[in-house]
Amino acid sequence: MKKALIVGIIAVSLVVIASVGYFTLFPSGFRLPEVKSMWHEWGAISENTTEVISHVVIHNPSRVSATINEVVYTIFLNGIPMAQGHSTGPVSLPPEGDVELLLSTIIDNTKIPAWWVSHLRGNQLTKVELRGTIRGTIYGISFSFPIYYTRDLETDLDEWLDYNNETTIRISDVPPLYVVVRGVDTSLGSFNDTTTQFVHVARIYNPNDVVIVVSKMYGEVFVDGVLIAVGEQPADAIIIGPGQEASITFYSYVDNTKMDDVWARHLMNGERSTVLVKIYLVSDGGLVEVYEYEGEFETDILGSASQFSP
Repeated sequence: MKKALIVGIIAVSLVVIASVGYFTLFPSGFRLPEVKSMWHEWGAISENTTEVISHVVIHNPSRVSATINEVVYTIFLNGIPMAQGHSTGPVSLPPEGDVELLLSTIIDNTKIPAWWVSHLRGNQLTKVELRGTIRGTIYGISFSFPIYYTRDLETDLDEWLDYNNETTIRISDVPPLYVVVRGVDTSLGSFNDTTTQFVHVARIYNPNDVVIVVSKMYGEVFVDGVLIAVGEQPADAIIIGPGQEASITFYSYVDNTKMDDVWARHLMNGERSTVLVKIYLVSDGGLVEVYEYEGEFETDILGSASQFSP
């Protein structure tokens, strides 16, 4: 009679806990499983898709075995569902032990341009979220609990594109004429679904005894060899007198539709990209390169979406 009563209490407790979906102690002294750690790595990458391989370690703190029947989850970037994943087949959880689930998720690269625009709208801030559910059974009683993880990913592209060095450039051999580029300040301009504008202000000093006429400023931006932006000064010619400095404003326009191509190349290079910026001055009909900058841009996107403790 006493044994039957104890079994009845345990059965009722299991039903109550499974229905409310959170952890508590059972009369026999065990709790439901929990996510112990989670990390990710890149899998197969192509122009159209990106695979994310996720490792999820689930810990069973109880003294009886459990079964994980299904794991479903979605990865969001600024609320945009980029990818969905799920486990395949049930996995047994040993008593007071761990099990590692290996999950494969495919990201649709065509959603990258939409994410890029959302990143700019958020002041170059992206909220990385993973939302999901783990479902399983203990003693034949079903249970489920949510997975939620979030991290922020931030960039400062306009500051990164600034140029603060002073460079002397020869613009003519006969007579010998020079200009001094004293810096280029860059800021994010307007943007829409297809185009991102950057505003560049170049400070040009004329050290010569004669007037220098700048008829145009022209620029190009390459990422891993892909031309993603071109721009020029649309205003009238600027006259810089002897010993004077002028601030010349010009604009570059990024083709947002190329961001998925840049994304794929960036990941294939281990989340590193080489950015090449070239700026030209047009004076007396000639095109003179006044500024070239090449640097490496590195991210840790999956590191931002990894969790090493519950």
